[in-house]
Amino acid sequence: MLKKSLYFTHKIREFLRNYLVYYKLIKAVNKLNILFNKSDKELRRYYENCELYLPKDSKWRHFRFFLRDGVIKINDQIRDVKTLRKYLLRYLPTAVFYSTSAWLNPRKIGSLSPNLTNNLFLYNDLVFDIDNINLEDARKDAINLIEIMTKLGYNLESIRFTGAKGFHVFFKDKTKINIKDPIKRELYYKEKRKELLNYLLKNNINLDSSVTLNTRSIIRLPCTVNCKTGYVCTEINHDELKKPIDEILENVKRIKIVPKSMIGGDAEAKFIRNLRLTIDKYQNQIYDYDAYFISNKVLGLKDRYVVFLRYKNEIFPKVVEDIKNLQKKFNLNDAYLFKTESKDEYFALCLKTVQKNKLIKILKNSLAINKNNFNDQFLRISSKYYDESKIAKPPIYIKTINSDSNDSHISNAHLKFLIDKGMKVYRYKNLHGNTELLTYFDKIKNGRISEKRKVIYNKLYLQ
Repeated sequence: MLKKSLYFTHKIREFLRNYLVYYKLIKAVNKLNILFNKSDKELRRYYENCELYLPKDSKWRHFRFFLRDGVIKINDQIRDVKTLRKYLLRYLPTAVFYSTSAWLNPRKIGSLSPNLTNNLFLYNDLVFDIDNINLEDARKDAINLIEIMTKLGYNLESIRFTGAKGFHVFFKDKTKINIKDPIKRELYYKEKRKELLNYLLKNNINLDSSVTLNTRSIIRLPCTVNCKTGYVCTEINHDELKKPIDEILENVKRIKIVPKSMIGGDAEAKFIRNLRLTIDKYQNQIYDYDAYFISNKVLGLKDRYVVFLRYKNEIFPKVVEDIKNLQKKFNLNDAYLFKTESKDEYFALCLKTVQKNKLIKILKNSLAINKNNFNDQFLRISSKYYDESKIAKPPIYIKTINSDSNDSHISNAHLKFLIDKGMKVYRYKNLHGNTELLTYFDKIKNGRISEKRKVIYNKLYLQ
């Protein structure tokens, strides 16, 4: 009981320490950002008090922020204005975009995962992007588009001034689609959009067809600042669109944006962005990631396994000593030792094939942290990914602990894995099992497996 109490006390302290460090760092980053960039003061003042807009079914939309030194995807479902404001104030983006399509899992579009639900298409907005350096010409093109679309039986939903070179015009999509397969549904939308665009282009309507045709397009979010001009992306009605462009601009809010020459240099901007992203990973992603793993099970043989040993919080000499003792006691072959980016965390792989009862004896006699796990063991072979960003490299080979007992049967598949990593290995004679590795794609959430999928091994995973 006392041990459990001490364990939970330690975990609570660890959580509070991480929580406090995170917010102290965020505060420091925001101060640095203000020093390097005067525009952020105006942006912060605006986003603290402005009315914000959320598109229909915002929780199914993908949001993307453009920063001064790159692009960041928001790995969250933005369900309300409060959540959106939180991210706007955290990153102070130069531009904010969202997807024209709704997705079942908008945070993971095109991610590492082979899971279809990460790209499950729901529906697409019927939107047209009219861009022209001459805003007056863009205004006239928007009016002509509305006239033609109205004649075709489409109802106008909204018009938005983008804050720069043109307008976004939305219509209610009258096409009824009852296709269950998400891939076929997405293709059907594309075909319908293509037919409509061909008709409009024949009628000399100037627009960016890619936004309408591409179901994975993103467009600027209303009520957010276009930092190229300082204008706020603003919704206007049809009557306002008929006014001269100068009158339209008089009613559009504009934020004072400092010219880029007055902003902190690229090195400073990159430093701020990388520091902020590092803090986010530290707080949110340390226990959440996607990765590929291989099992210690030897396929093609019944009840045969290789030996995986995982060490944590043990000094390197002690790890080596423990492995040598196991080699001597259980006649294990050479052990291949890997290290992760985490401090004092090691993985060892012995290729000798053993039955489960012997594997249990080996584990029980070791200092490994997996010594009491007698189910299948797994070794991470890929980088860790979080929202398509690489947050940790694969375990790195550091040493071979040689043994005098290399005449036993060793796993053919696990040997191939070491060769695929470009390692120099002993020329073993007695190969056991087939060359197929039991491989899984895992999604880790809060340190636990939330999803596990069997996949075909590919050496590209080792990158």
